[in-house]
Parts: sequence; C-alpha cells; structure tokens
Amino acid sequence: MALKGLDIFKLSPKKNCKECGSPTCMAFCMKVAQGAVSIDKCPYFSDDAKAMLNEQTAPPMKTIAVGDHKLGGETVLFRHEKTLVNKNLYAVSVCTGMSAEDADKKLSELQKVDYERIGERMYVEFVFVANKQSDPAVYAELVKKAAATGRDLILECWDVECAKAALAVAGKNVILDGATPENCEAMNAVAKEAGVVLGVHADNLSDLYDTVKKLVRRGLDRKGQIEIWEQYKADYPDEEPKK
Repeated sequence: MALKGLDIFKLSPKKNCKECGSPTCMAFCMKVAQGAVSIDKCPYFSDDAKAMLNEQTAPPMKTIAVGDHKLGGETVLFRHEKTLVNKNLYAVSVCTGMSAEDADKKLSELQKVDYERIGERMYVEFVFVANKQSDPAVYAELVKKAAATGRDLILECWDVECAKAALAVAGKNVILDGATPENCEAMNAVAKEAGVVLGVHADNLSDLYDTVKKLVRRGLDRKGQIEIWEQYKADYPDEEPKK
C-alpha cells in the first residue's frame, strides 16, 4: 500500500532546512507521497530510511531511458488523474511495405516539424520502422535511412535475422519491439548483445504476462539489459532462475 505523507514524515530528519526546495519537512514528505519528488532530494534521510521509502514510493510503472528520452515512470494512466512525469513522445512510422519514394518522403517531412514553444523543443522524437517481410537486407536499408534522420528508433521486427541486420546499422538509441511468445529467448539474446531495450508483443494479456515472466527468468529487466537474479529470488523464493 502506498505510504502517506505522515508516514514518511515520521522518518524524516525534521530539520526544516529548505535544502530540498520545500518550506518544511512536512511539505516535502507530502510531495514524496504524491510522487512529485524523490526522497533523494533530502540529504539528511538515513540510508536505511531512503532504501525503504524508495522501494515503497517507487512508481508502479518503471522508467525506460532511450537516448535523451524517458518513457514510463508514471503513477497514473491518464494526465487528468494527476500529472504525467515524462512528456508524451511522438513517432512517424515507415515500413518495408511502402515504396522507397513514399518512405523517403515521410522521413524528409518529419524533419520539418521542429520548432520551439515556450522554451521547449517540439519535434518528432522517434521513427517507428516496421518490418513486413523476411529479407534482412531490405529491412536494414530502411532502418539505415531512418537512422540518418538523427531521430531515435523503434524497430518493430519479429524476425530474428532481420533484427540483427537492422541493429547493425541502427545505432544505440533503439527500442527493439521484437519479442513474442514464440521468439522471446532468441530476441532476448539479440537485444542483450546490441545493448538495446527490448519490447514485448503478444496477442492478449495472458500471453504478454507469461512472456515477460519468461524474460525475467532469463535476466531481462523491463528497464533494459539489467541482471535481476536477486530481485527474482525475492519474488520467487521457491524457484531458481534459469540461466
């Protein structure tokens, strides 16, 4: 259950030093309870208190970092419920089913949307590149064009060989939307070797849950390529993760 501001305040140093940016410790603790600030903003909480509070106040949706962009880290699904911590990101999609001329046109036009509004850059952050065929060279050529725009990439590709070819030319700021119930172990290995975030696709929530759980057993955390054997053992004390 989420902690209340008063619960956090009981563990606070009660200095009212304002170093965290809040006028009082109580005000700071209320913001922490709401998920508006991190407990680490206060330099005087004990390490034990920080560890406990960070775990209990962490947002249920983990944060994924891709290049300079962040996804997730939210405590609500909709902005009107409270607020979203990370701004919405936009992508233009191209796929191998398009003609070369149409793909080139879309990639060219996306770069025209780039301006500043109230001190914030407004532009298309990602190119979503979907693979609809089985020739690695064809997909790699389209991915290479997308990478040339300077935008980060989301690669929707469920063919392992095509994914390998695409990652060879895509750079590091990539989400590989490639794991399915059928290929998840092979795609896990591909994503780990390339050092990119792996997305998971399934036709229903039950299959999605089972696939993510299988990946967790293989040491793939939802944030990226992070070994999580200790976390797994804590969640499933009667099982041993398969290496």
